[in-house]
Amino acid sequence: MGENPVLLSKVNGQTLFDWQINALSVVNNAMPQVVVGYEAEKFKKLSGRALLRTNDRWHSTNSSFSLLSADLSSDSVIVSYSDILYRPSLIELLRQSESDVTLVYDSCWRQRYSGRSEQDLIDSEKVIVSESDLLNAGQNIPLEWAHGEFIGLVYFKGAAMKCLRNSQSKINTPLENMPLSGLVEWLRLQGLRVSAIDVEGDWAELNEPKDVAHFILGTKAETLDRLSKMVKKNQLYLIKYHLLLLNGMKIHEKSKIRYKRFLTVQLWWFGQVQKVRMHFLIQMRAHTLVF
Repeated sequence: MGENPVLLSKVNGQTLFDWQINALSVVNNAMPQVVVGYEAEKFKKLSGRALLRTNDRWHSTNSSFSLLSADLSSDSVIVSYSDILYRPSLIELLRQSESDVTLVYDSCWRQRYSGRSEQDLIDSEKVIVSESDLLNAGQNIPLEWAHGEFIGLVYFKGAAMKCLRNSQSKINTPLENMPLSGLVEWLRLQGLRVSAIDVEGDWAELNEPKDVAHFILGTKAETLDRLSKMVKKNQLYLIKYHLLLLNGMKIHEKSKIRYKRFLTVQLWWFGQVQKVRMHFLIQMRAHTLVF
């Protein structure tokens, strides 16, 4: 059957769907919609956890058309690309916005992971912002003008929802072939207020293992800091344990437990790093999650 669609791929033992649902858990009493296309039959396992919508023209349309294939009857929606990781705190920030559209971008896009090619930067969905206002979004923005990269997460509400519903009744429009950033730019040109939130590098794109490792484990300095706090505390028990052994004294059961815990912590962190480093390459097919 080949590789799973990206939303069903596992990161650190959980599917990307589970990661995103966890981040979106701050949205109460809402069933997520997943707009599927590529290998749609594999998404049947999500039945009961998500409403499945189908973009039958996934091979010839872009992410904007996938969004327009969803049920947009609610007052607001949070829309996410399927191949990204983000934190619940980001969703909370989005929901506090008063704008018709609120887009998330990354001002640390050039430094997010090492080895990023110039062509990848050129092909990315870029933004120009002024404070918290979006001035332009799309792939055609020159690199030297861009203030950041659109990560694939947007909040639509109010007038934006009305525009989206009106667009659903129109077929063969230019919107069908637009990425999500193009749709946001189109709404901005309609006179809607569009805001931008800077995630400042605290997200990940699944096709880059180093990016995922940084999101889960933090930077090397952050990881070492977390480890050092655990190690310093447990090393005291380790030293005490060895001193007792050298003196031939009877070892208290609690000391044995603490010694084992120290070793377990070290082995667990080593395992997490190895899991991320050995992360397999995933065949990328963007589905859309609507919440």
